[in-house]
Amino acid sequence: MSESRELPDPVPAQPDGAPVAPPRRRAIWPWLWVPLAAVAVVLALLVAVWGLAHNAWATQRVLSLLSGVGVRVTAPQGALLGTFQAERVEVDLPRGGFLHLEAPAWQGLRLVPDLEVSSLIGVRAQGLQVRRAHLNWVSGPPSTTPTQAPRNLSLPVSVHLGRVQVGEFASNLLGEVPLKGLDAALALHDGVLPTRHRIRLKQLAWGDWQLQGKADVNVRGRMAVDAAFQASGAVSSDLSGRADVQLKGALADLGVTAQAHLQRADQAEQAMDVNAQVQPFASWPVSRLKAKLERLNLADLHASLPRTALQGTLDIEPQGPVKKGRTDLLGRVNLHNSLGGAWDAQRLPVTDWQGTLQMAKATEARSVDDVLDALQVDWQLALPRVRGKEPAKVKLSGGWGQGRSLKLELVQLEPQALHTLAPALQLQGNVTLAPVRSPEGATPSWRDTAATLVAGLKGEYGPSHATPERAKAMQPGVRPVEATAEARYAPGLVSVTRLALNSGEASAVLSEAQWRWPQVGSSTPSGPAWQTKGTLNVRSFDPRLWLPWPSEATGRHQLSAQAQFELDADWRGTMNAQLAPSWLVGVPLKGTVQWQSPRNRQVMSLNVDLDAAGNLAKAQMQLPWQVGTSGLPQVSASAQWQAQVNATALQTLQPLATLVGAQQITGAVTLNTQGQGLWPRVSSEGQARVSGLRWVPKEGEGVSVASVQADWGLDMRTPTSPMKAQIQISQVRTASVELMDATLRLHGSVQSHQAEAHANLTRKPPVQPAADEDAPALKPERLRLDLALQGGLGWTDTAQSWQGRIQDMVVHLGEAPGREVARMQAMPVQWRQDERAESVTLGSTRLNLMGAVLHLRQGVWTWADRQNDPVGVAEMDMTLEAFNLPQLLARWQPQAGWGGDLILHGDMKVRHSRQDPWVVDATVQRKSGDVSLSEPTIEGNSAQRLGIREAKVNLQAREGVWTLTELFEGRSLGKLVGRQVVQAQNPTAGPQGSDPLRGDLDLTIGNLRPWGTWIPAGWRVSGQMQAKAELAGTLGAPRYSGQVVGENLGGGQALLGVNLSDGKLLMSLRGDLIVLQHFEARGGPAGGLITAQGQGTFGEIPQARLSLTADRFPLLQRVDRRLMVSANINAALGTETIEVDGHARVDEGLIDISQSSAPTVGDDVTVVNRPANARPVGEMNDAVSQGSPKRAPQRKLMADLDVDLGQNLRIKGMGLDAFLKGTLKVTTPSNRPLLNGTIRVENGTYAAYGQKLVVERGTLAFTGPIENPRLDILAMRAQSAVASNSDVKVGVAITGTAQDPRIRLYSEPAMSETEKLSWLVLGRAPTGLGGADIGLLQTAAVALLSGEGSSPSDNLMSTLGLDEFSVRQTDGAVRATVVNVGKQVSRYWYVGYERNLNATGGNWQFIYTLARRFTLRLQAGVDNAADLIWSWRWD
Repeated sequence: MSESRELPDPVPAQPDGAPVAPPRRRAIWPWLWVPLAAVAVVLALLVAVWGLAHNAWATQRVLSLLSGVGVRVTAPQGALLGTFQAERVEVDLPRGGFLHLEAPAWQGLRLVPDLEVSSLIGVRAQGLQVRRAHLNWVSGPPSTTPTQAPRNLSLPVSVHLGRVQVGEFASNLLGEVPLKGLDAALALHDGVLPTRHRIRLKQLAWGDWQLQGKADVNVRGRMAVDAAFQASGAVSSDLSGRADVQLKGALADLGVTAQAHLQRADQAEQAMDVNAQVQPFASWPVSRLKAKLERLNLADLHASLPRTALQGTLDIEPQGPVKKGRTDLLGRVNLHNSLGGAWDAQRLPVTDWQGTLQMAKATEARSVDDVLDALQVDWQLALPRVRGKEPAKVKLSGGWGQGRSLKLELVQLEPQALHTLAPALQLQGNVTLAPVRSPEGATPSWRDTAATLVAGLKGEYGPSHATPERAKAMQPGVRPVEATAEARYAPGLVSVTRLALNSGEASAVLSEAQWRWPQVGSSTPSGPAWQTKGTLNVRSFDPRLWLPWPSEATGRHQLSAQAQFELDADWRGTMNAQLAPSWLVGVPLKGTVQWQSPRNRQVMSLNVDLDAAGNLAKAQMQLPWQVGTSGLPQVSASAQWQAQVNATALQTLQPLATLVGAQQITGAVTLNTQGQGLWPRVSSEGQARVSGLRWVPKEGEGVSVASVQADWGLDMRTPTSPMKAQIQISQVRTASVELMDATLRLHGSVQSHQAEAHANLTRKPPVQPAADEDAPALKPERLRLDLALQGGLGWTDTAQSWQGRIQDMVVHLGEAPGREVARMQAMPVQWRQDERAESVTLGSTRLNLMGAVLHLRQGVWTWADRQNDPVGVAEMDMTLEAFNLPQLLARWQPQAGWGGDLILHGDMKVRHSRQDPWVVDATVQRKSGDVSLSEPTIEGNSAQRLGIREAKVNLQAREGVWTLTELFEGRSLGKLVGRQVVQAQNPTAGPQGSDPLRGDLDLTIGNLRPWGTWIPAGWRVSGQMQAKAELAGTLGAPRYSGQVVGENLGGGQALLGVNLSDGKLLMSLRGDLIVLQHFEARGGPAGGLITAQGQGTFGEIPQARLSLTADRFPLLQRVDRRLMVSANINAALGTETIEVDGHARVDEGLIDISQSSAPTVGDDVTVVNRPANARPVGEMNDAVSQGSPKRAPQRKLMADLDVDLGQNLRIKGMGLDAFLKGTLKVTTPSNRPLLNGTIRVENGTYAAYGQKLVVERGTLAFTGPIENPRLDILAMRAQSAVASNSDVKVGVAITGTAQDPRIRLYSEPAMSETEKLSWLVLGRAPTGLGGADIGLLQTAAVALLSGEGSSPSDNLMSTLGLDEFSVRQTDGAVRATVVNVGKQVSRYWYVGYERNLNATGGNWQFIYTLARRFTLRLQAGVDNAADLIWSWRWD
């Protein structure tokens, strides 16, 4: 049936000549609104997406969704489009790989239209930065199909990055050395026809090498490559290198040209030139190669490689006619190594390598296996021999696969020349590896080819084949040796028909041995993972002939034994071994070992019986078992065992200890134990004793145990079974810690028992550096621990638990009774384990740590599957209760003057699991109060408050990012703000020393005065300080960079007379380098200026340089000691030396020695409350003599200083008043200070025994030792009126040396000693001296010549201002006593008074010196007179 349609009405006909109406247009809007609406919606969506991408809130939402696809972003800031940064980005890669980006950031990211790419979108950014990137790439299974070259390099989007910066890129693909400092520009689809990918590498560091270069790759067509790279670097302080690499050609067929050069100081240049044709996607990628080596040292390329001097060529080139798709290649090697030697001496044990390598059909090979199947080798190698003999020869010839055999020929091979620990053998013979004929039609690859190995080697053993050092420990003579082997390999099987090592009648034979394993993909039902069996017979065997052997392990070596074994991975089989009476390193040995696990029974048994030089060990075990869920044996509860050890003469095993790297073993060990059952239903009893045990390795201090006694009897099979154990330990010493004594006691029953533990430990003080040589010797730190707990163990068939409480735990520090540093209140503890989970729960407790109380609310550690997830889930909630910090500090530093009421409090929450590692929130902050400081050593010193307003430390950890922030602000101490971030590479393990660190510190100190508490007593500091530092590097080796600025700095010490003011400091930190850019200070009111510049590195071995300049700087400003100097001094701290040179001048000075030195305490005085670090000198010396820890080696001091005493250095006191002048040179040969030069005494006087001597000549000549200068001193008595009239000069002359001075009286003219002494002491001739005068002269002589201090008469005359005082007796029948006193008023006038003690009056004398020999004397009193005296003298 046809479908009828309605036709439209026809257009009505128009009358002839009438105008035709235009056709009516239909409306198209109804047809356009749909696509327009769709476009509008798309535009709206694009605008919305665009807007959201520029919005930080939307970015946060988008990034949170990415975690579902393996992308996690930590702490994002900013919008994706525009400027963005984050703490960390983690991307999960296939097969467990990952990509981690630390501190990624970009600027100016935008999307642009790009018609060149399929998505029509391009990505543009001004810059991209990543501080550290870590790529762990896990490769998939090897592909069986050859790698195909790409058809083009088009990308769905174009990417243009103006600058890419990556601080460090680490990857398992690069090994241990990461890439650093990447700075490049990148353009993928650069928009220029033909379209290219373009890279411009400005900088990249790999190890010690710096790389630059560029690369252009066409996107389509032949994908032409044009690249050039340059590398240079300082491999070490005396080795530099450079390299150039060019790549040109199609991507699939590249031409490579490279030149590399290494230059070491004072050595010939190393060079390597390479020209090659490379097909990167072929199975064999190199079709042509020409390489030339000149003196190449592989160790210069990488420290792990041996040292070489390679010279020669390596060539690969086509061989024969080149057919389409097929090319045979021929490789030639011709190398000589002039530095051949033993491998353990970091040498390559090859001196010559020559030969060929044929690769048939190499270019058409579909895989590397195809290349190896067709490989044919013919190599000849020359190997070194000991003592410079003719080289050994090794020849390798043949091939593998396609029915060919490999043959190795050895001629005069000496293994000890290859490795110094190898035996002293010389071997020759053949080793042949031949394939087993395959079934017809089978063509196995080289991997699957079965083969037989036949070896036959003969030679000799003796000192002539050993290095000279090892030959000294060997016995003379030669022993013949022979080694033979017959073995077979097949996939899944290695069988040894016979392996024999023979030397005369001695032999070791392994026969009928097999090792089986299931083949991958085999259709045979799977059995054990491996199976092995065999028979070993040893007869009079000397292992030194065949095994690496320490040279010190001497003595008799003769082993005889036999063993049969057959066992598999399922713990089935038997092993029986019998060691007949034998000797090893001179120690007699014998014993048996039997292990059985029959296939028809689920029981393992072990019996061991060993005897080593009378030290016995026996053990028997019966272990019923069954296969557990993991496939491993699971021992049942009916297991039984017993063991006895009676080793009472461990010193007899000393020779054996050398085989395991020990230097000494002594002592005695006994053990007797037996038991049965399986945890927790186990029963055991026994005892153990250790006495005098000492184990000393070759390197290190070892371990010694004075005594251990252990007795136990534990029966845990029922809840009421008794439990008892006691362990006593005495004097366990290690390198740094000594366990003085410890006891552990356990008693009670399974369901209710108690335990007490006690231990005393001592930690040895650290070694003091040489710089602290004068510091008091540090005392060992003593610690005592006391612990008590109680609880009970319970179990069912499916679960077991222990529940109890730690009753008490106390830790004391210091000598008994010690100071309590930690005490924990009773804490509930519960442990539970069942078939599904395991948990440990800690209940609420309080731990008092040095006065601060930590409140543990709860701690829980659970494991759902401990075998697969050993981390489990740990949670802890802890609070630091409010405590008074000054009280705590005062308790530990009672002499520091701590005071105040600063209250701190805090809390900490920790959660840790493998899925969410280390979620930490910890805070310690100020609650209220302040800290005050005072100086207890100064009477009346008032406490100074620090004005602390805020103090807070916060630690936070999320997703492996650990963040520590500090905020501290005080009115006196200043303000500290800091933030440090550590990115844990292994978030589960937490921060490690190798994890990267970044952060900053900002310290501002408005007043340095309160910081004086932390500097030596008596010093005062002032000024302002500001320090800013940025942290980088790793947690274990942080690097600092920043600046320290000081203004108005001052410091002083009143007792020393030191005063600094108006100081300025500018110092910069650059990693380990500290640069003192500028320091200056003035000497307070006295003026003067001192400046310094320098730098130093303070790593493991500090080094520094300092330049110091002083301009009339008042070094000392005490009333009795003033010293103003000008100097220019340079100092250098090296790795082994301290160098000081320069010159110094004393501009002005006064040294007043009239006051004695600081008072010392008498021996009968006991000092109480002595600071902990202050010890009497005697005690310090005793500590050193009694074996205090050794100090670090002292640097050698190398000084060269010139000292000018100037013109105005005055010394005064003890009767001396003079000026010192001269120049000295200070040197320190052999670390001993020496002086060379002369000190002159000018304008000097010396008052002794009432007389003022004028120093007319005074020199101290130094010719080396400081303590013993040569002396030349002449001190003359000022002439009295009588002496002047008599033309007499007297004095004291001192010659010799300081340690052997020679003192004599001096006079002009010469006279007797009595006369000299009379004129020196009394100022007149000895005429008329009575007994009293003679006694006075004798006393004066003894006092003067013995160097005693001033006498009472000296003090009296000094007080009265007299120059002369004498007592004499008159001549005659009646002797009268006459007293004379006088004063030299001026150079010409003398006034005196004389009186007879028996008379009622006296006489005044006035003497005026007219000229040298003319004197006018006037006398008034009892006798009046006027005299004009002319005096002369003749001999």
